[in-house]
Amino acid sequence: MKHYQKISFNTYKIISVALCAVGDALIMTYIWKAFTNFKRIQPIVEMSLKTQNLQLRDLPSDFLPNLHLLIINSLILFFALIALFHIIIYFFFYKEKDSPWLYVKILTVLGCLGCWVIGLPAITYPKSLAFLVFFQGFAYLWVALGLFHFDEKRGITN
Repeated sequence: MKHYQKISFNTYKIISVALCAVGDALIMTYIWKAFTNFKRIQPIVEMSLKTQNLQLRDLPSDFLPNLHLLIINSLILFFALIALFHIIIYFFFYKEKDSPWLYVKILTVLGCLGCWVIGLPAITYPKSLAFLVFFQGFAYLWVALGLFHFDEKRGITN
């Protein structure tokens, strides 16, 4: 962990917040592209309708467009709440509060693994968003390892 000894604790916190914010934006973009493409969602909707013994012709003609709009509005609300929550968490993380420190530790460990799982299948497609998500996993790993390193420096065992 000699790398972390070369940077100040304050610099580490700033870089960590920046990397986590980039990760938030990247993952939100990935989710947005996955769930706003209704051509990818429509087969799932049709399968769900079949489990209820329904077909698209049994529903009003504006059902699918309204469902798509609902999905988009739900994602916007969800992303706004997550962004607000993470701004608050990152602020208190910077102020070295214990709970945000633990939250960011869990976020980066799970985010690292999740990014690799999402991005690994796309590793051969360097122009895809999932390819970038894969490398965000390494950014999360850097932050997570730094958190464990600076835990010792802070004397905190979350």
